Amino acid sequence: MSNSLQPVQKGGLPKSSDINQVIGFLNGTVDIGYVQLPGPTNPPSSAPTVATNGIAGSGNINNTEWYAVTFVTGVMASNGVMQVTGETPIGPVSSAVTAQNQSILLSNIPVGPSTVIARRIYRSPALPNPSSALNLSTVSNSSSTLAATTYYVNYALMNSQGTTTPGSSEASITISTANAYAITFSVTLPNGATGILVGMGTSSGGEGQYAQISSSGTVTYVGGNSAGVSASVSGSTLTVTITKPPSSTSTAMPSSNTANTNNYRLVATISDNVTTTYLDNIPDASLGQTAPTTNTTGSYWVYPNLTSFPSTAVVGQIAMVSGAMYFYDGTQWNQLAPSWQQLIQAAFILM
Repeated sequence: MSNSLQPVQKGGLPKSSDINQVIGFLNGTVDIGYVQLPGPTNPPSSAPTVATNGIAGSGNINNTEWYAVTFVTGVMASNGVMQVTGETPIGPVSSAVTAQNQSILLSNIPVGPSTVIARRIYRSPALPNPSSALNLSTVSNSSSTLAATTYYVNYALMNSQGTTTPGSSEASITISTANAYAITFSVTLPNGATGILVGMGTSSGGEGQYAQISSSGTVTYVGGNSAGVSASVSGSTLTVTITKPPSSTSTAMPSSNTANTNNYRLVATISDNVTTTYLDNIPDASLGQTAPTTNTTGSYWVYPNLTSFPSTAVVGQIAMVSGAMYFYDGTQWNQLAPSWQQLIQAAFILM
């Protein structure tokens, strides 16, 4: 443009030359080619710091959780109403934090560049630790090598991220006659679980890792073990049969939950680009929308007044076509305003 456009202070008046250039551009009487607008905003580059808050039983969160933040772009009107135009995907994920009916305090929440008007906090809960004891039973089995003793069995849930703890799953059963019985039990996999890790031993709390069993019934031995476990599948239920004691119990069952479900749901929107702390006390069941996976921030450029839509376009592009203003969402052009006059009026309202 022939002159430099100057920002207008809230409540002030713009220079007439600035408005004339904008109107001339929208009318198609000033040939500027295109106006460069802010490109996409990058997601946050750091994760928030997380810690439990208060004593056990004082809050609403009872699980292991992971947190991440997105940047939100748009316009914050003078009346405090936020007009969102885009949101980034989540940034880096926080460390895991395990709450026992507590709240969780977030600090060091990342702050964005000047295009950011708000941040959104998302969290992903872990698979829940097993909450009830196994129902163990015995069945006659001539190939069994289980001794006439009491065995303790527990399990942890698995997914692609890790495992839960055994929770309250431990149960015991006494074999009355050696080499005559197998131990059997069933586990119904909850949503997000892809299998179980079975632990076994001869003392309470002394179970060692024995075998991983996938949702398809495939058995993979762990902890130095090599035989003795089989499984069948019916829907989401695994029925496990153990015919031999583990040869090793030296690898303890997991003591922390690492089974992140990677299901990031909205906790809250922080309607500024300054605040760096937040206290979360929302139970898993009350979390909101899922986090975006595509970056919808940024407008690449504005085309001058056209008679037809551009043949190529990218997400965020704006074009004036036959006097109306349109926005390209990646699939189609959507009308923002029927005329540039209404767009200018809206701009003055937001000042």
